[in-house]
Amino acid sequence: VKRIPDLKGPVQQDIKIYADQPVFEESVDSGGIKGLKTMKWALVPEKEGQYEISPLKVSFFDTQKQQYRTIETSPFYISVLPGAKEVLSPSSVAPEAKQTNNVVKKEIKEIGYDILPVHDSIKDLSNGSSLQNRNLMALLLLITPFLIYLLTFLGLKYGIKSDKAMAAVRIKKAAGIIIQQCRKGKICSGDMISELRNYLNNRFGLDLGSLTAYEADNILKSKGVSSETAYKFKDIILELEGAVYTGKGNEICSLAEKIIEIIKKVEKELR
Repeated sequence: VKRIPDLKGPVQQDIKIYADQPVFEESVDSGGIKGLKTMKWALVPEKEGQYEISPLKVSFFDTQKQQYRTIETSPFYISVLPGAKEVLSPSSVAPEAKQTNNVVKKEIKEIGYDILPVHDSIKDLSNGSSLQNRNLMALLLLITPFLIYLLTFLGLKYGIKSDKAMAAVRIKKAAGIIIQQCRKGKICSGDMISELRNYLNNRFGLDLGSLTAYEADNILKSKGVSSETAYKFKDIILELEGAVYTGKGNEICSLAEKIIEIIKKVEKELR
């Protein structure tokens, strides 16, 4: 139960979703140690009507049947009624009564002057300040060409690139990075899930903090990958999650060759 990830709440148009902090409870009885994980969401409809909330899914390893399973709830149906409208009532206080409570404002009086008066003549300014300004401008004119040359040299030397150029490099190298990791043969199943997430982030310019099999399936199909290839990608992640849930997440991943094959198929279909 501890390894079951925090589920994402249902996504529904015209309804705001607020997730509560998951609560884990552990207990012991005659049957052994038991665990209960409670996840709650507050649904706040923005307008009245009938809503169908999509079912929630969770994947786990069934120790009795010795197999990986996915269970889901039934859809939820809610009916939202219109709220009561606010009625504005006229004020019971007469305008004449309000005017009697007004405080009479006093006339503003001048009590003094600022200690730093404003100069009204250029003669008040010092000649020394003007000379210093001219010297500073001359110095700036002398060193400006050198600064421009220095910045240009540094830009060419260290390869300063725009954000678009850097993104293009990440897209180009995304497949090569994960294929190289797979060929080393030293990565575990838990880390392989992170590598697949990094591949999707770099390949499509995403910022995923976590990755589920169903999210990967939807992302690939939305980018033009075939349903068959996206399904195989999802199936690999499910196998990796199964290894993690069964305590084998730190063992060397045995799916390296399959991952290399599916990455190459994805890249081929994206061209």
